[in-house]
Amino acid sequence: MKISYVNNHYQLGGAETVVRQLHEGILARGHISRLHVTEGKSWPRIPGLKPLYPRILAKLDHSRAHSFIQKFAPRHTWTDRSFRNLAAADSDIIHLHSYITAHMRHWIVSPIWPKLNPLSGPSMDTGG
Repeated sequence: MKISYVNNHYQLGGAETVVRQLHEGILARGHISRLHVTEGKSWPRIPGLKPLYPRILAKLDHSRAHSFIQKFAPRHTWTDRSFRNLAAADSDIIHLHSYITAHMRHWIVSPIWPKLNPLSGPSMDTGG
């Protein structure tokens, strides 16, 4: 089984710990797991960890270059593109865990709804 987890952060608090443990547990059981994160200025290089925003841009975004980076390579543009790629990927399940933000647009999430974990993702009802 191929599972993709999406979370804002990798290292911080409770939600991050839970999603990291889920990811590591699935890997330990021999399944394919990817953990996609977007916020933060650095991430460890571990198996399956995939930043949605390039590592170098994330580092610069958390520096004095923030305004410049957001003007020429805004985080939301990269995360939108990453979500489109995630929707086209071969994951059996996409588990959104603490990743409902202003950057997430309805038209980005809707292509992946069929793959979302219904126990924790946003409502499958499009609301018309």
